[in-house]
Amino acid sequence: MKSLRDAVYVHVSNLAELGDDRLNCVNIAMALSGRTIRDFQVVKVARDGDSVSFLSYPTFFEEAFPGLEQSCRVDLLSGRVTVRRYATGNPPILHRKEQMLSPDHPSYPALRDFTMVVEEAGLFRDQNRIGYRLVWDGMIAASGHRVEGHKLIRNE
Repeated sequence: MKSLRDAVYVHVSNLAELGDDRLNCVNIAMALSGRTIRDFQVVKVARDGDSVSFLSYPTFFEEAFPGLEQSCRVDLLSGRVTVRRYATGNPPILHRKEQMLSPDHPSYPALRDFTMVVEEAGLFRDQNRIGYRLVWDGMIAASGHRVEGHKLIRNE
């Protein structure tokens, strides 16, 4: 489970890690939104339990830094459902994917190792700039690297 200041994120394969209370919030949010487990790859649960977001990253395993295709946020206090679709040109992107998986997931070791390589290259230093595709791709290029699959390659 990936823990940030205001929310926790988990891949759908690891929902049990949320615990009973948060999982109950997810189930209520799915019922309110009409979403099913096949509609998203990542769940974001607000730490205060007031909202759940279903995040669609269709290329979660295929792409090193997948772009967000769609989000569905459910306000559990009001029942309001907000759906956003993201343009393909500069969507929010996902980093540190292994943190959302269980350590026994088959993809976990490779994703963990890839994150360590990216960290060692210094690409995560400026956390405020790395959230969207265009800036992130520019930072990779400016560092003298490129991404191929889940490998960071030094340009020659």
